[in-house]
Amino acid sequence: MAYSNMGAILSDLGENNDALKAFKQAIAIDPENPPAYMNLSDMLDDLGKKEEALKAYKKALKLDPVNSRGYLRMANILKELGRKAEALNAYNKAIELDPSNQFAYNHLGLLINDVGD
Repeated sequence: MAYSNMGAILSDLGENNDALKAFKQAIAIDPENPPAYMNLSDMLDDLGKKEEALKAYKKALKLDPVNSRGYLRMANILKELGRKAEALNAYNKAIELDPSNQFAYNHLGLLINDVGD
């Protein structure tokens, strides 16, 4: 928990590489910690490392399969990578897990609109 918190603070300070190291250390200490993987995923995404972020989101969701936010974020990366069918499934899963997730509905609508073009 301490390394995840330190990573979040470092990220807020713009020290992204140090934040990345802290998140990886948090996972090394507790490899079954879904929030640590979510933090790592978010940082990797921010650094433009989409494929690595996707792997970390998948690990987080394997550990916490009811995390709607995780499916939403994973779907966003899949969409950016052009993997629209997978993104569609992930948005739908996010909505299934949290029907009040307005962001998932919005992004799903944008994806459907994009696919229709």
